[in-house]
Amino acid sequence: MKVYGRNDKCFYCGKEEACTKDHVFPRSKLHRQHKYRDIAWVCRFCNSLKGAMMPLDFLSYIESHPAITDEAKKRYRQAIVTLVKKIEEDARMERTFGTVYASYPQKQN
Repeated sequence: MKVYGRNDKCFYCGKEEACTKDHVFPRSKLHRQHKYRDIAWVCRFCNSLKGAMMPLDFLSYIESHPAITDEAKKRYRQAIVTLVKKIEEDARMERTFGTVYASYPQKQN
């Protein structure tokens, strides 16, 4: 299973603490099976704040939230855009080369 980030640093806000796994694209919204590439390590606060929102809905929510600083909004924006791009790239690799190729780095000859 591929999980984005580290289990001691939130992928969204960057806070260093014990993290939980977040389904970036909520299964409840997509009505599909769990995919290895849809998981990121996030702090409990960010995980509960995001809830079952899709990534861009979460970003819109963060952008309009008055209690979140501009610096924090920039961090969230960067993290979410980066994460969605990585997931899209992994999905493209999986479609092109299969699950095993997308999951592990390939050796260069």
